[in-house]
Amino acid sequence: MMKHYDPSQDPLFQTPIFEVDEWREQYLPDGSRVLYRCMQGAFAGTNVRFHLLFPEKDNCSRRFLQCLMPAPCAETVGREATLALQNGACYVENTEQAETPWKANAAVAELSRRKAREIYGPERFFGYVYGGDGNAYRALACIENASAWDGAALAVPGPQTILFDALDSTRPAMTVETREIGETLTALADWVERGVRPRPAG
Repeated sequence: MMKHYDPSQDPLFQTPIFEVDEWREQYLPDGSRVLYRCMQGAFAGTNVRFHLLFPEKDNCSRRFLQCLMPAPCAETVGREATLALQNGACYVENTEQAETPWKANAAVAELSRRKAREIYGPERFFGYVYGGDGNAYRALACIENASAWDGAALAVPGPQTILFDALDSTRPAMTVETREIGETLTALADWVERGVRPRPAG
């Protein structure tokens, strides 16, 4: 059985540096506003930046949503973050490392859990990672390789060429096997469903 990645044992992600820690407010189209605590920073010695948004304690649903997107950590609060805060969820974004992006995602997910416990108390926090198109496959790599989340949402995964572009550096077992046998993921899924293990091509 594949051992899941544990960011607490990775020396790269032991020292988060917080550059911003302040309360902010976001005005909504209906004129109401949402108050939230904004934490921004980076892990020392890496290019991994994080953007953590925490709703007020009375409005917290004890969930965090980690969004994988092409240009994370923008200064302004976008639609995804606003929706999360409106529904009492913490919102998490981060940049990734090129070789193993899911490691950075897992490290930031665990960091957000720790900060949430400091803010809201020790009760369990549930975390979910999601992304659309090519980022859907990045979300898949996250939950295949680490246990930092309770679930994932894959929003409209892109074509299989995007799968290899998105996950090639992570080398998940399914992608490796698919490449070795020289078949498509659709064919592999069909074989698995029928209980047949294909032989490597050639």
